[in-house]
Amino acid sequence: DPILKNFFNNYFSIKKEISLQNLINKFEKYPLFLKLMGVSLICDLDIERILQDLRTSILSSIFNLKSNQNLLNFQSALALHCFTNEYIYSPTLEENNALDHLENEIKKQFTRGKQPETHFLLCIASYKPLIECDWSSLIINNLNFNEVFKRQIQEPNSEKRLELTINSSQIITDKVSKIVQQQYEENPYPRWINSHFRLFPLSIAEVIAETKIKLKSSSITKINNPKILVAGCGTGQEAIHTATLYKNSHVLAIDLSNTSLKYAKRKTKELGIKNIEYIQFDLLDLKKLNRKFDIIRCAGVLHHMHNPLKGWSTLTACLNDGGLMYIGLYSKFARKEIINLRNEIIEKKIKPNNTEIKSYRALLCKSISEKSNWLTNLQDFYSTSMFRDLLFHTQEKQFTLQEIKKSISNLGLTFCGFEDFRILDLFRKENKSSCDLYNLDKWHLFETNNPHIFGGMYQFWCQKKIDE
Repeated sequence: DPILKNFFNNYFSIKKEISLQNLINKFEKYPLFLKLMGVSLICDLDIERILQDLRTSILSSIFNLKSNQNLLNFQSALALHCFTNEYIYSPTLEENNALDHLENEIKKQFTRGKQPETHFLLCIASYKPLIECDWSSLIINNLNFNEVFKRQIQEPNSEKRLELTINSSQIITDKVSKIVQQQYEENPYPRWINSHFRLFPLSIAEVIAETKIKLKSSSITKINNPKILVAGCGTGQEAIHTATLYKNSHVLAIDLSNTSLKYAKRKTKELGIKNIEYIQFDLLDLKKLNRKFDIIRCAGVLHHMHNPLKGWSTLTACLNDGGLMYIGLYSKFARKEIINLRNEIIEKKIKPNNTEIKSYRALLCKSISEKSNWLTNLQDFYSTSMFRDLLFHTQEKQFTLQEIKKSISNLGLTFCGFEDFRILDLFRKENKSSCDLYNLDKWHLFETNNPHIFGGMYQFWCQKKIDE
């Protein structure tokens, strides 16, 4: 939208000429942008600076602003956006003092038996989740507040009730697993609103044809009721995607974090999905479940273990002969700059708590140059849990394709292919033979020449060999 773009480009000039109320009124012309704020991260540093400035300006003027529909609509969108990005905007000392003053005023109104002004509540909701306020149970919902009330009060309360329904009888004992567990209890990853999933599930054969992976044995295609494990399911996106992708499937989804599982179970229930079982469990202890699976998905998990190959071996032991495994691992090539930043954080002794993480990110935002703007192109830069996972994870290892090739062989697996079609198309331009797609030596050469190509992760399929 060229008009919206022009508004953003000239925001700070326009702000000097009109009142804050009139500035906010301008957003009435852009309902699609307000909707986007409410359901999604906005991965643009310039827009972030504008939203952060508006949040600060509203707080500093909160007792002078006149509550009208335009103000409430914008504040609702901003509160939802900040909740989704987990309040990644680092507040100043002045803002914290102003927040304390506003909260005291809200408490006084509750003490008098009155409901606070809705724009007061929405201002607080743009700085912290309302469920964390000790007076949140006194809030009465209204039409101008409905979505924020649902997202910040009703849904967290629903997750608390669901905690009783999650099997968490297995105690996490591995030292590193316990450290990683603590991180995801504090920052469940990721916080998501909408999910893409299949309305009409496919057979295993149809999924294989769609992903174009190469099988060693076709026995897996004859399974009509696949048993699937999602190891390290986090907040449930992958488990839900998997459960709706495979026809007649039963999915077991495990994770270290109870907080993540509560989020996952709530979203699963809301979507009416019945074929997922959630358990709080360490994949290192999978042998105790005494279960076998036809398909195992484990993306973004093994590289956070003390001994990733031990974890991978544990998963392989739970996979039926001829079964398929989907793995996601970090690349040493692609994460070179991230490794440098992680080392810098360690040297500066920046602690992995929300306050210091947000303060460090705020410093990065001020020092972004052409040399370092790659960081702001990453979605992970725009939410607290993702940013912590990116740069402050308590445990991380990276791999090369040569190491992966050796591990696949040692585990009795065969490489079946990568899944990212964008990367596959780029690879085909330089490697014309169809066999090249499944040659990890060719892929290693390709990555050497294109070191950022696996910027997300290596995401690939492999198959467990069948004993002759």
